[in-house]
Amino acid sequence: MASRLQIATTADAFERLTAARQSARVRAHLFSLDARRRWQELEDQLVSLEDELVRGGEKALALGAEKVMDLVRLVEAFLERHAVGEVSLNSPAQRVMTTALRTCGPNDTLNLAAQIMWDEDCGVVPVVDKTGLLIGMLTDRDLCMACYTQGKSPNEAGVAHAMSRVTYSAYRDASLAEVLGLMKVHRVRRVPITSETGQLLGLITLADLFGHLPEQRQLSALEAALVDALLTISEKHRPSRTVRAALAAE
Repeated sequence: MASRLQIATTADAFERLTAARQSARVRAHLFSLDARRRWQELEDQLVSLEDELVRGGEKALALGAEKVMDLVRLVEAFLERHAVGEVSLNSPAQRVMTTALRTCGPNDTLNLAAQIMWDEDCGVVPVVDKTGLLIGMLTDRDLCMACYTQGKSPNEAGVAHAMSRVTYSAYRDASLAEVLGLMKVHRVRRVPITSETGQLLGLITLADLFGHLPEQRQLSALEAALVDALLTISEKHRPSRTVRAALAAE
């Protein structure tokens, strides 16, 4: 049977978790698309843990404090990274960048790159060497054009012969104004974020930046419609694994 101290400890942990959870929900409109997906994963863990403790009764409560505190630390770390104040042009790139990136290497086939694009519902894959150094960017257009011009299938063509070797990147402490400047000068919609030694850390897209616009924005009807359209288009609507398997089998 759980002692009063054990139950009280778990209750205190839940109280701290509830406070962090409420804080995250209040600030949710400031999250990037990547942060929103990460927060949903944390929410799913929270619901699962709550159900587990309810079903387990006092015995679960006796063992639950540690699990709850683990989630508290994850949520608080998430808030520190993604939701500290509103984003401005002076905010560092690392505040907005998407970090959950899948990459490929120069010796991989275009078939692997296409698989990543399919799985992640994205149109670009960063290319890195074995040390994580950014050496190129491969878009869905690059992939298609390489297969067409080389007369090869994705299984036969290599990433090195399709990727763009000219990359315009920014450091993690660069301001968003600098990132936007790169986009404007080079007419690109995505800017990879690297360490000072060139290792890939993340990626910032126009959609990421639009996702951080204040909710109470004074825009014309057309501007508001364009913003909402871009945000909707950029949201990932990945089909289920069952649907993907069925499509792939056709």
